[in-house]
Amino acid sequence: MAKSVAPSSTPVDVMIGWLGTREIPGPKANPTIAGKPTSWFALVGHGEIKSDEVANCAVAVGASEVIAALLAAGLTLDDVQAEADAAEAEGRPAKGALRMLIDRGINVVLPPLDQRMLARSYCTWGLDTSRDPKRGDVGVIPRGAKWQGHVMRIVSINRKTGVAKCIGANQSDTTSYAEHHLSEFIAIRRSVPATVKDLRKAGSTTVSRGDAQQATGGALVVGSVAAGVAETVAHQSVQQATDAALNLPAMGDQVTVVHTLISSGVAIGNLFVENPWIIICLGAGVGVWWLGRSGNLNRLAQHIAGVPISSQTA
Repeated sequence: MAKSVAPSSTPVDVMIGWLGTREIPGPKANPTIAGKPTSWFALVGHGEIKSDEVANCAVAVGASEVIAALLAAGLTLDDVQAEADAAEAEGRPAKGALRMLIDRGINVVLPPLDQRMLARSYCTWGLDTSRDPKRGDVGVIPRGAKWQGHVMRIVSINRKTGVAKCIGANQSDTTSYAEHHLSEFIAIRRSVPATVKDLRKAGSTTVSRGDAQQATGGALVVGSVAAGVAETVAHQSVQQATDAALNLPAMGDQVTVVHTLISSGVAIGNLFVENPWIIICLGAGVGVWWLGRSGNLNRLAQHIAGVPISSQTA
């Protein structure tokens, strides 16, 4: 499974670099926004959109995540364009930025593809940080119909007034700063990298349950092995006492080692035959551990697909 990386240039810094990026009225489109393999729409997997007049605040937020990941992977938008040019020359579909990152073992967590252009898709993305918002968090405010909204990134917060300075696209047809009181936001979310460790840190209840299952399985395995060792040691002690009572003649070191190994093997075999519960406990322990591990990996896959994090703190 692909890994996640910490961007070397943060998504909010990427968006600040877009300040002043303006939509072009009419049939033409600003290539930063639409119409090229490196445009916002293409970067988030919607290269079919060729017009920059389609609402683009959400795709700008998503594109900033993708570009930050590209930079962390040592790639640039020029690399994305070069791959697209090569694909066209070879008569094959272009991979796109997300596929290029996956090929390098990197996942970028975005809302589900069919919702990715909607501002409100970020209401359940990542982790709820409305109680402690910080620079770079994504904020959503209502706008238009109930299913509509506007999404942007927080640049800074005045803790005294509760006003956040934000940067967003599609604000009077341009990328610009805007100020909003924290009470205006219907959601404030923070990106969670695509690793089980980060999901655990974010408080995922599914990962917490998986961890508990792995701990239980591990305890069963260790307990079974410990019981087996204890039984074997006890058996060997009895065997040694019996040999001494029979006054068996001393043998060479090599023969003694062989005798000890044989005795140990017989003891272990008898142990499992006489105590089948040890095998059952071992199997159960491995099974429970594997169930927990699989649960964590499945939750990671769901997180990558955009399933919201469920936690006691979120």
